[in-house]
Amino acid sequence: MELRERQTGVRAIVKRARWMQIVPFGILLIRLVASQVVAAEKDSRIVVGDEVQARARQMLNRARVKRGIIVLLDPDPAELAIALAQQNELIIYIQLSRGSAAVESRRRMDREGLLGTRVYIEKGDWSHLHFANNLADAVVVTSAASEMAIQHEMELPRVCRLLGKLVVGNAERTKPYPAGADDWTHPYHGPDNNLQSLDRLARLPYTTQVLAEPYYAPFSEVTVTSSGRVIKAFGHIAFKQREWPWLNSLVTINRYNGTLLWKCALDPGYIIHRNTMIATDQTLYIGDGTSCKLINASTVSCVGNCTPVDASSFLKRHPMAVFS
Repeated sequence: MELRERQTGVRAIVKRARWMQIVPFGILLIRLVASQVVAAEKDSRIVVGDEVQARARQMLNRARVKRGIIVLLDPDPAELAIALAQQNELIIYIQLSRGSAAVESRRRMDREGLLGTRVYIEKGDWSHLHFANNLADAVVVTSAASEMAIQHEMELPRVCRLLGKLVVGNAERTKPYPAGADDWTHPYHGPDNNLQSLDRLARLPYTTQVLAEPYYAPFSEVTVTSSGRVIKAFGHIAFKQREWPWLNSLVTINRYNGTLLWKCALDPGYIIHRNTMIATDQTLYIGDGTSCKLINASTVSCVGNCTPVDASSFLKRHPMAVFS
């Protein structure tokens, strides 16, 4: 009996030793196969030529947008989409009428690491783009797709936001801002501090255009709007950690699709509810404790500075206003 137990123990040790030899070999084989797959994927990645990169730069210059959402319509958009993604921070939406073309384009974008993050591809006829009204910052149609896209000329401006660009082949135009729309340019609507909006387009039934960050923000807070931008100044009080990134900050958000266009820090000690922030078509006027700064609303660069004789006292006691 004791001999049998010893023999059984010896067999178990031998089996264990064999498995210890087999397992490392299996791991090595898996690693080898995985490395070959990775190498094959790298070899199959798209190399974008200089000509395509130049086309992408030209399209971006015509679309005049660096952050936001663009719709790209082209029969074979892979190379151009990659070039566009490499040159800016845009989200690129592609719609293809053939299902097989959409599947292949998704595979190519996935190999580049762009699918579902920077590039989104859907199947569908161009007679109806899968976008809400006024959502895209630009609609770009290449020359190869312009004839087909012209057949649906009413659909392209539907998805393009107000003041957005429509680039179709060699032609381009800007979607006009409608008469009757009213911006909230001052903290209390206008220079007269009358909170009654003059907008004649906002009518029932109301719908939500977009939900975008920040969902939670510090306070105090003040908002002004102009030319499709929502400009917010956030104060110094936050009760939750989720609000900390926005403390004492000035941000501009695209009001049509929620894209964060830029963010910068406010000067220390800036008092939010002092009625010293005004938005115009191109310029943001913001008065702090030393001067009134003129900020380019598109690039957040300071383009001017107005300093009263006694800036500190003047800006604390007097609101700012711009009359057109």
